[in-house]
Amino acid sequence: MGRPVTWFEISSAGHDKLQAFYADLFDWDITPLPGMDYALVDTGGGVGGGITDATGGGNDVVVYVEVDDLEAHLRRAEELGGRVVTPVTVIPDMVTFAQLADPDGNTIGLVQAAEPATGEPAPKHVVFYESSDQACDLAPIHFSAHDAWLEEFRARGELLLVGTFADPMADGSMSVFSSREAAERFVEGDPFRTEGVVRAWHIKEWHESLMP
Repeated sequence: MGRPVTWFEISSAGHDKLQAFYADLFDWDITPLPGMDYALVDTGGGVGGGITDATGGGNDVVVYVEVDDLEAHLRRAEELGGRVVTPVTVIPDMVTFAQLADPDGNTIGLVQAAEPATGEPAPKHVVFYESSDQACDLAPIHFSAHDAWLEEFRARGELLLVGTFADPMADGSMSVFSSREAAERFVEGDPFRTEGVVRAWHIKEWHESLMP
């Protein structure tokens, strides 16, 4: 099944005038967001969108495609000759999105797919680490780099939880990610793994249960 277009965005230095233009032309319901150079567009059916300030760039119209893994699609776009315009960006309680340019330079937006309509949370993926015999000596040396790596995933909304068990040397640690792809990418570049703090690891899919 193809990925659906779920949003559009019109950018202009004269976004205030454009709001009035499109409201009058198509009878769209346009609602400016307080404190932001952004207005939500309700077209009355089908795809909704926004009209925003084109600060730092020219006028543009961008469509947003809903995908289940933003990072994977950005990497695939680069493999196909595109490039990343805006990396994965999280606006808390609103949206997680990114932008890419196709090989001809056209900008296309990506938006993180919502959880299934059934109300069941999307499956998470848990990374389990086993500490190496040298963990006590190596962990302090590489902790800053490890923490910075964690922060990159937190900032993108991909890392949900992280922590050690009561006895880290005997029982290790675990971290919860929004997708398996994110979990695998984290392990691949984590200094704790590459520098020998961790001797073994595995990933398990985890399904959150909704309590009544």
